Amino acid sequence: MSALIAAAISVTFLAQEPSRLIAASNVRLRSAPAETAEVVAALPLGTALVQLESGGEGGAWVRLRLADGRDGWTPSRLARRFTPETKVDVLETLIKERLGRNGDSFPARAELVAFIDRVRPEIAEPEASGRFALHWLNAMTAALRAVPNAQAKNAPYAAWLEARKTIVVYNQPDAVWMLRADAILAVHDREQDTSSADEIAWLRVANGLPGECEGFLPCYLRESNLLRGEYLRRHPAGRHVDEALTILPQLAAGTAQTTMARPGDCRELLESLTPLRAAVAATRAIGRQPALDALEKLGVGCGK
Repeated sequence: MSALIAAAISVTFLAQEPSRLIAASNVRLRSAPAETAEVVAALPLGTALVQLESGGEGGAWVRLRLADGRDGWTPSRLARRFTPETKVDVLETLIKERLGRNGDSFPARAELVAFIDRVRPEIAEPEASGRFALHWLNAMTAALRAVPNAQAKNAPYAAWLEARKTIVVYNQPDAVWMLRADAILAVHDREQDTSSADEIAWLRVANGLPGECEGFLPCYLRESNLLRGEYLRRHPAGRHVDEALTILPQLAAGTAQTTMARPGDCRELLESLTPLRAAVAATRAIGRQPALDALEKLGVGCGK
């Protein structure tokens, strides 16, 4: 065989499209189809590789090639098949499986975030993009919950948090890290034309705000307006409207004895009460009137 033909074959070989996806953490690629064979590489979740051949008893192993040209063997159950047509479905199935697991360590949850970070730019179809954005938010939330407060300044947590300092915040009262509400809203606005936008907006409500109100009524109303009010303004007929409205009568009942001692308290209360009441009035949900009645009671002391 001439060198020119050999080179052409090599180029064709290297141009093959990946067809297997690593479906576990730290999967070892070995020099032969055996657990005792030398490790060629350790592969993170979601690594895409080219399948070269299958082998071992019953085809239990598959030989794969990395993008850098190295190749090796790994158990076939750890490398899922995909085609260009099924790739998004395979990626999403793997992400959902990982999100559904309980008890994962911080490294496992951070690995899932990194995996979604890598594949999101590949998702061009709008509806799929919205779903992957929601998956990323859920993966981030899970990873943040796994950061132990006492170890947050140590490796590996400190560097991970520092790299995401513009989108995360420490909530002192609950001693937990959380996503910033404005960061979630930015994701929502990028995906606002997708069916996932409703769930992204509600995730922002569930995520909450840092700090605590300590019995101060204007603070509770501010929080309700920034979270539930914003959800209602953006999704007045959304899937979670009833949930958003239900909390308002509860808020009114729970703060019935709250007093406002400062001269500016009424002004601060009305700054949130007025837009929140408008957001509730714009809905057509069953709980609309009870919510409006509850807000009316909250404003009685301020002449509203």
